[in-house]
Amino acid sequence: MWIVYVVVGLVLALDALGFGVWYTASRAYVRDVFGGEAYTFVVLLVAAESLAYALSPVAGVLGDVYGRVRVALLGVFRAPLLPLIAFVDPTFMPVLVFLVSILSVLFYTNVLGLLLGLIRGSGRLYGLITIATPLGYGVGSIIPGLLEPIGGYRLVFLFIGVVEGISPLMLLLVPSNSGGAGFALKAAIEVFKLIPLSIIAAIILGNLALTLYWNVMSIKLYEITGSLLAFGFVGGFLTTILSTLVRPLAGVLVDRFKADLVLASTFLAYAIYNTILFYTTGLTFILLWLIPLYPFRDVAQTMALSRRVNQNLQATVAGFLNMLWGLASLAYVLAYAYGIGLLEAFYIQLVSLIIALILMVRFAI
Repeated sequence: MWIVYVVVGLVLALDALGFGVWYTASRAYVRDVFGGEAYTFVVLLVAAESLAYALSPVAGVLGDVYGRVRVALLGVFRAPLLPLIAFVDPTFMPVLVFLVSILSVLFYTNVLGLLLGLIRGSGRLYGLITIATPLGYGVGSIIPGLLEPIGGYRLVFLFIGVVEGISPLMLLLVPSNSGGAGFALKAAIEVFKLIPLSIIAAIILGNLALTLYWNVMSIKLYEITGSLLAFGFVGGFLTTILSTLVRPLAGVLVDRFKADLVLASTFLAYAIYNTILFYTTGLTFILLWLIPLYPFRDVAQTMALSRRVNQNLQATVAGFLNMLWGLASLAYVLAYAYGIGLLEAFYIQLVSLIIALILMVRFAI
Protein backbone atom coordinates (compact mmCIF):
# COMPACT_ATOMS: atom_id res chain seq x y z
CA MET A 1 0.00 0.00 0.00
CA TRP A 2 2.85 2.41 0.78
CA ILE A 3 3.98 2.22 -2.87
CA VAL A 4 0.56 3.52 -3.96
CA TYR A 5 0.87 6.33 -1.41
CA VAL A 6 4.28 7.28 -2.82
CA VAL A 7 3.09 7.20 -6.46
CA VAL A 8 0.00 9.31 -5.75
CA GLY A 9 2.12 11.76 -3.76
CA LEU A 10 4.62 12.05 -6.62
CA VAL A 11 1.86 12.50 -9.21
CA LEU A 12 0.37 15.37 -7.20
CA ALA A 13 3.81 16.90 -6.64
CA LEU A 14 4.76 16.75 -10.33
CA ASP A 15 1.41 18.20 -11.38
CA ALA A 16 1.88 20.94 -8.78
CA LEU A 17 5.31 21.67 -10.25
CA GLY A 18 3.69 22.17 -13.65
CA PHE A 19 1.05 24.42 -12.12
CA GLY A 20 3.75 26.40 -10.31
CA VAL A 21 5.45 27.07 -13.64
CA TRP A 22 2.09 27.94 -15.18
CA TYR A 23 0.93 30.30 -12.44
CA THR A 24 4.15 32.29 -12.33
CA ALA A 25 4.62 32.43 -16.10
CA SER A 26 1.01 33.17 -17.00
CA ARG A 27 0.63 36.06 -14.54
CA ALA A 28 3.90 37.63 -15.65
CA TYR A 29 3.00 37.01 -19.31
CA VAL A 30 -0.34 38.78 -18.84
CA ARG A 31 1.36 41.73 -17.12
CA ASP A 32 4.04 41.98 -19.84
CA VAL A 33 1.50 41.78 -22.68
CA PHE A 34 -1.42 43.81 -21.30
CA GLY A 35 0.41 46.32 -19.10
CA GLY A 36 -1.93 48.26 -16.84
CA GLU A 37 -4.94 46.28 -18.09
CA ALA A 38 -3.49 43.12 -16.54
CA TYR A 39 -5.41 43.66 -13.28
CA THR A 40 -8.63 43.24 -15.25
CA PHE A 41 -7.55 40.60 -17.79
CA VAL A 42 -6.21 38.28 -15.08
CA VAL A 43 -9.78 38.00 -13.75
CA LEU A 44 -10.88 36.59 -17.12
CA LEU A 45 -7.90 34.22 -17.08
CA VAL A 46 -8.89 32.94 -13.63
CA ALA A 47 -12.44 32.38 -14.89
CA ALA A 48 -11.09 30.32 -17.80
CA GLU A 49 -8.95 28.30 -15.39
CA SER A 50 -11.70 27.53 -12.93
CA LEU A 51 -15.09 27.50 -14.73
CA ALA A 52 -14.58 23.92 -15.91
CA TYR A 53 -14.35 22.78 -12.31
CA ALA A 54 -18.11 23.29 -11.96
CA LEU A 55 -18.34 20.00 -13.88
CA SER A 56 -16.12 18.17 -11.40
CA PRO A 57 -18.92 16.00 -9.94
CA VAL A 58 -19.35 14.53 -13.43
CA ALA A 59 -15.64 13.75 -13.50
CA GLY A 60 -15.91 12.17 -10.06
CA VAL A 61 -18.86 10.00 -11.04
CA LEU A 62 -17.03 8.92 -14.20
CA GLY A 63 -14.10 7.91 -11.99
CA ASP A 64 -16.31 5.93 -9.64
CA VAL A 65 -17.89 4.15 -12.63
CA TYR A 66 -15.00 3.52 -15.02
CA GLY A 67 -12.04 3.71 -12.65
CA ARG A 68 -10.33 6.77 -11.21
CA VAL A 69 -6.99 5.98 -12.81
CA ARG A 70 -8.47 5.44 -16.28
CA VAL A 71 -10.32 8.77 -16.24
CA ALA A 72 -7.36 10.64 -14.72
CA LEU A 73 -5.16 9.43 -17.60
CA LEU A 74 -7.12 11.71 -19.96
CA GLY A 75 -5.06 14.53 -18.42
CA VAL A 76 -2.22 13.54 -20.76
CA PHE A 77 -3.96 15.41 -23.59
CA ARG A 78 -3.07 18.71 -21.89
CA ALA A 79 0.47 18.26 -23.22
CA PRO A 80 -0.06 19.54 -26.80
CA LEU A 81 -2.43 22.37 -25.81
CA LEU A 82 -0.28 24.29 -23.34
CA PRO A 83 2.62 25.16 -25.70
CA LEU A 84 0.13 26.71 -28.16
CA ILE A 85 -0.61 29.52 -25.69
CA ALA A 86 2.63 31.32 -26.56
CA PHE A 87 1.85 31.14 -30.31
CA VAL A 88 -1.73 32.45 -30.42
CA ASP A 89 -3.01 35.99 -30.05
CA PRO A 90 -2.98 36.71 -26.27
CA THR A 91 -6.68 37.60 -26.36
CA PHE A 92 -7.42 33.96 -27.33
CA MET A 93 -5.42 32.66 -24.38
CA PRO A 94 -8.53 32.03 -22.19
CA VAL A 95 -9.97 29.64 -24.82
CA LEU A 96 -6.96 27.32 -24.70
CA VAL A 97 -6.79 27.65 -20.93
CA PHE A 98 -10.44 26.57 -20.65
CA LEU A 99 -9.78 23.45 -22.76
CA VAL A 100 -6.78 22.56 -20.60
CA SER A 101 -8.91 23.10 -17.50
CA ILE A 102 -11.50 20.56 -18.65
CA LEU A 103 -8.77 17.93 -18.94
CA SER A 104 -7.34 19.02 -15.60
CA VAL A 105 -10.76 18.48 -14.01
CA LEU A 106 -10.81 14.88 -15.20
CA PHE A 107 -7.24 14.37 -14.00
CA TYR A 108 -7.15 16.13 -10.63
CA THR A 109 -10.65 15.17 -9.45
CA ASN A 110 -9.88 11.49 -9.80
CA VAL A 111 -6.37 11.67 -8.35
CA LEU A 112 -7.79 13.47 -5.32
CA GLY A 113 -10.63 10.94 -5.15
CA LEU A 114 -8.09 8.12 -5.24
CA LEU A 115 -6.15 9.78 -2.42
CA LEU A 116 -9.24 10.38 -0.24
CA GLY A 117 -10.26 6.77 -0.71
CA LEU A 118 -6.83 5.62 0.48
CA ILE A 119 -6.56 7.76 3.62
CA ARG A 120 -10.12 7.08 4.93
CA GLY A 121 -10.62 10.45 6.60
CA SER A 122 -7.17 10.84 8.19
CA GLY A 123 -6.10 14.48 8.15
CA ARG A 124 -2.62 13.47 9.32
CA LEU A 125 -2.18 11.00 6.44
CA TYR A 126 -3.55 13.53 3.95
CA GLY A 127 -1.02 16.10 5.12
CA LEU A 128 1.81 13.55 4.92
CA ILE A 129 1.04 12.24 1.42
CA THR A 130 0.59 15.74 0.02
CA ILE A 131 3.63 17.18 1.79
CA ALA A 132 5.61 17.34 -1.47
CA THR A 133 2.77 19.02 -3.38
CA PRO A 134 3.51 22.60 -2.24
CA LEU A 135 7.22 21.89 -2.62
CA GLY A 136 6.62 20.91 -6.26
CA TYR A 137 4.69 24.12 -6.78
CA GLY A 138 7.50 26.12 -5.18
CA VAL A 139 10.19 24.61 -7.37
CA GLY A 140 8.01 25.16 -10.42
CA SER A 141 7.61 28.82 -9.53
CA ILE A 142 11.29 29.64 -10.11
CA ILE A 143 11.59 27.70 -13.38
CA PRO A 144 10.03 30.44 -15.62
CA GLY A 145 12.67 32.92 -14.48
CA LEU A 146 15.37 30.45 -15.53
CA LEU A 147 13.86 29.35 -18.86
CA GLU A 148 12.42 32.62 -20.18
CA PRO A 149 15.83 34.30 -20.75
CA ILE A 150 16.89 31.22 -22.75
CA GLY A 151 13.88 30.62 -24.99
CA GLY A 152 11.22 33.15 -24.07
CA TYR A 153 7.70 32.27 -23.01
CA ARG A 154 7.48 29.67 -25.81
CA LEU A 155 10.07 27.51 -24.05
CA VAL A 156 8.33 28.03 -20.70
CA PHE A 157 4.92 26.90 -21.98
CA LEU A 158 6.49 23.96 -23.81
CA PHE A 159 8.05 22.85 -20.52
CA ILE A 160 4.65 23.05 -18.81
CA GLY A 161 3.11 20.87 -21.52
CA VAL A 162 5.76 18.19 -21.05
CA VAL A 163 5.33 18.10 -17.26
CA GLU A 164 1.53 18.06 -17.42
CA GLY A 165 1.72 15.21 -19.91
CA ILE A 166 4.07 13.07 -17.82
CA SER A 167 2.25 13.32 -14.48
CA PRO A 168 -0.89 11.39 -15.57
CA LEU A 169 1.25 8.64 -17.11
CA MET A 170 2.73 7.86 -13.69
CA LEU A 171 -0.73 6.63 -12.66
CA LEU A 172 -0.17 3.55 -14.82
CA LEU A 173 1.67 2.21 -11.76
CA VAL A 174 -1.54 2.38 -9.69
CA PRO A 175 -4.35 -0.25 -9.95
CA SER A 176 -7.60 1.13 -11.35
CA ASN A 177 -10.93 0.71 -9.60
CA SER A 178 -14.62 1.30 -10.26
CA GLY A 179 -17.90 0.97 -8.46
CA GLY A 180 -20.66 0.64 -11.08
CA ALA A 181 -22.95 3.20 -12.70
CA GLY A 182 -25.94 2.72 -10.41
CA PHE A 183 -23.74 2.92 -7.34
CA ALA A 184 -22.01 6.09 -8.57
CA LEU A 185 -25.30 7.85 -9.35
CA LYS A 186 -26.54 7.00 -5.88
CA ALA A 187 -23.23 8.28 -4.52
CA ALA A 188 -23.61 11.67 -6.18
CA ILE A 189 -27.08 12.09 -4.69
CA GLU A 190 -25.83 11.03 -1.26
CA VAL A 191 -23.01 13.58 -1.32
CA PHE A 192 -25.49 16.39 -1.93
CA LYS A 193 -27.70 15.11 0.89
CA LEU A 194 -24.99 14.75 3.52
CA ILE A 195 -23.28 18.13 3.18
CA PRO A 196 -25.23 21.08 4.72
CA LEU A 197 -26.10 23.90 2.33
CA SER A 198 -24.60 26.51 4.64
CA ILE A 199 -21.18 24.78 4.47
CA ILE A 200 -21.48 24.61 0.68
CA ALA A 201 -22.26 28.33 0.55
CA ALA A 202 -19.38 29.15 2.93
CA ILE A 203 -16.86 27.24 0.82
CA ILE A 204 -18.09 28.86 -2.40
CA LEU A 205 -17.76 32.31 -0.83
CA GLY A 206 -14.32 31.45 0.51
CA ASN A 207 -13.21 30.24 -2.91
CA LEU A 208 -14.61 33.35 -4.59
CA ALA A 209 -12.91 35.67 -2.11
CA LEU A 210 -9.47 34.12 -2.00
CA THR A 211 -9.00 33.03 -5.61
CA LEU A 212 -10.12 36.39 -6.96
CA TYR A 213 -8.16 38.47 -4.48
CA TRP A 214 -4.89 36.56 -4.59
CA ASN A 215 -4.78 36.41 -8.38
CA VAL A 216 -5.30 40.15 -8.63
CA MET A 217 -2.73 40.73 -5.89
CA SER A 218 -0.23 38.54 -7.76
CA ILE A 219 0.04 41.29 -10.37
CA LYS A 220 0.97 43.70 -7.58
CA LEU A 221 3.59 41.25 -6.30
CA TYR A 222 5.10 40.95 -9.80
CA GLU A 223 5.36 44.73 -10.01
CA ILE A 224 6.98 44.99 -6.56
CA THR A 225 9.54 42.21 -7.12
CA GLY A 226 10.45 43.65 -10.51
CA SER A 227 11.50 40.45 -12.34
CA LEU A 228 10.10 37.08 -13.36
CA LEU A 229 12.72 35.18 -11.36
CA ALA A 230 12.19 37.21 -8.18
CA PHE A 231 8.41 36.96 -8.61
CA GLY A 232 8.58 33.17 -8.81
CA PHE A 233 11.09 32.91 -5.99
CA VAL A 234 9.03 35.00 -3.57
CA GLY A 235 5.51 34.26 -4.76
CA GLY A 236 5.99 30.56 -5.27
CA PHE A 237 9.17 29.00 -3.94
CA LEU A 238 9.55 30.67 -0.54
CA THR A 239 5.81 30.61 0.10
CA THR A 240 5.52 26.91 -0.60
CA ILE A 241 8.60 25.98 1.42
CA LEU A 242 6.82 27.48 4.41
CA SER A 243 3.55 25.78 3.41
CA THR A 244 5.35 22.44 3.27
CA LEU A 245 6.64 22.94 6.82
CA VAL A 246 3.22 23.74 8.30
CA ARG A 247 1.13 21.27 6.26
CA PRO A 248 1.60 18.36 8.71
CA LEU A 249 0.63 20.75 11.52
CA ALA A 250 -2.57 21.57 9.64
CA GLY A 251 -3.38 17.85 9.50
CA VAL A 252 -2.73 17.47 13.23
CA LEU A 253 -4.96 20.45 14.06
CA VAL A 254 -7.79 19.10 11.92
CA ASP A 255 -7.52 15.73 13.69
CA ARG A 256 -7.27 17.36 17.13
CA PHE A 257 -10.09 19.87 16.61
CA LYS A 258 -13.13 19.84 14.34
CA ALA A 259 -12.35 20.46 10.67
CA ASP A 260 -15.25 22.94 10.68
CA LEU A 261 -13.64 24.92 13.50
CA VAL A 262 -10.28 25.09 11.74
CA LEU A 263 -11.98 26.19 8.50
CA ALA A 264 -13.97 28.94 10.22
CA SER A 265 -10.83 30.14 12.01
CA THR A 266 -9.00 30.28 8.67
CA PHE A 267 -11.72 32.46 7.15
CA LEU A 268 -11.35 34.89 10.06
CA ALA A 269 -7.56 34.87 9.78
CA TYR A 270 -7.72 35.58 6.04
CA ALA A 271 -10.12 38.50 6.52
CA ILE A 272 -7.66 40.17 8.89
CA TYR A 273 -4.55 39.17 6.96
CA ASN A 274 -5.85 40.30 3.54
CA THR A 275 -6.81 43.68 4.96
CA ILE A 276 -3.31 44.26 6.33
CA LEU A 277 -1.79 43.06 3.05
CA PHE A 278 -3.89 45.47 0.99
CA TYR A 279 -2.48 48.53 2.77
CA THR A 280 1.19 47.55 2.54
CA THR A 281 3.82 47.65 -0.18
CA GLY A 282 7.53 47.06 -0.72
CA LEU A 283 9.44 44.70 1.57
CA THR A 284 6.61 44.59 4.13
CA PHE A 285 4.23 43.34 1.44
CA ILE A 286 6.71 40.63 0.39
CA LEU A 287 7.21 39.44 3.98
CA LEU A 288 3.47 39.30 4.61
CA TRP A 289 2.96 37.36 1.38
CA LEU A 290 5.07 34.53 2.83
CA ILE A 291 2.70 33.76 5.74
CA PRO A 292 1.39 30.20 5.07
CA LEU A 293 -2.36 30.21 5.80
CA TYR A 294 -3.37 28.16 2.76
CA PRO A 295 -2.49 24.65 4.10
CA PHE A 296 -4.86 25.10 7.04
CA ARG A 297 -7.72 26.07 4.75
CA ASP A 298 -6.96 23.28 2.26
CA VAL A 299 -6.77 20.45 4.80
CA ALA A 300 -9.74 21.71 6.85
CA GLN A 301 -11.95 22.25 3.82
CA THR A 302 -11.13 18.85 2.34
CA MET A 303 -11.68 16.96 5.59
CA ALA A 304 -14.87 18.90 6.39
CA LEU A 305 -16.46 17.33 3.33
CA SER A 306 -14.63 14.01 3.14
CA ARG A 307 -15.60 12.96 6.68
CA ARG A 308 -19.28 13.50 5.98
CA VAL A 309 -19.39 10.99 3.12
CA ASN A 310 -18.91 7.23 2.73
CA GLN A 311 -15.32 6.22 1.93
CA ASN A 312 -16.39 4.50 -1.29
CA LEU A 313 -17.56 7.82 -2.72
CA GLN A 314 -14.42 9.88 -2.36
CA ALA A 315 -13.94 10.60 -6.08
CA THR A 316 -17.42 12.11 -6.07
CA VAL A 317 -16.45 14.15 -2.99
CA ALA A 318 -13.33 15.35 -4.77
CA GLY A 319 -15.45 16.35 -7.74
CA PHE A 320 -17.81 18.17 -5.42
CA LEU A 321 -14.92 20.13 -3.88
CA ASN A 322 -13.72 21.21 -7.29
CA MET A 323 -17.26 22.06 -8.37
CA LEU A 324 -17.52 24.55 -5.49
CA TRP A 325 -14.39 26.24 -6.81
CA GLY A 326 -15.83 26.27 -10.33
CA LEU A 327 -19.16 27.73 -9.21
CA ALA A 328 -17.35 30.58 -7.48
CA SER A 329 -15.63 31.42 -10.75
CA LEU A 330 -18.96 32.29 -12.40
CA ALA A 331 -18.66 35.60 -10.55
CA TYR A 332 -15.29 36.29 -12.20
CA VAL A 333 -16.91 36.62 -15.63
CA LEU A 334 -19.17 39.33 -14.24
CA ALA A 335 -16.21 40.92 -12.47
CA TYR A 336 -14.28 41.07 -15.74
CA ALA A 337 -17.26 42.57 -17.58
CA TYR A 338 -17.52 45.19 -14.85
CA GLY A 339 -13.82 46.00 -15.19
CA ILE A 340 -12.88 45.09 -11.64
CA GLY A 341 -9.63 46.41 -10.17
CA LEU A 342 -7.61 45.88 -7.02
CA LEU A 343 -9.86 48.00 -4.77
CA GLU A 344 -13.05 46.22 -5.85
CA ALA A 345 -11.39 42.82 -5.39
CA PHE A 346 -10.45 43.82 -1.84
CA TYR A 347 -14.02 44.73 -0.86
CA ILE A 348 -15.50 41.64 -2.51
CA GLN A 349 -13.17 39.26 -0.68
CA LEU A 350 -13.70 40.95 2.67
CA VAL A 351 -17.50 40.79 2.51
CA SER A 352 -17.41 37.21 1.18
CA LEU A 353 -15.12 36.00 3.97
CA ILE A 354 -17.24 37.62 6.69
CA ILE A 355 -20.39 35.95 5.35
CA ALA A 356 -18.56 32.61 5.03
CA LEU A 357 -17.42 32.90 8.65
CA ILE A 358 -20.97 33.58 9.84
CA LEU A 359 -22.26 30.54 7.94
CA MET A 360 -19.61 28.28 9.52
CA VAL A 361 -20.03 29.43 13.14
CA ARG A 362 -22.75 26.94 14.16
CA PHE A 363 -20.74 24.00 12.83
CA ALA A 364 -17.52 25.20 14.43
CA ILE A 365 -18.91 25.45 17.96
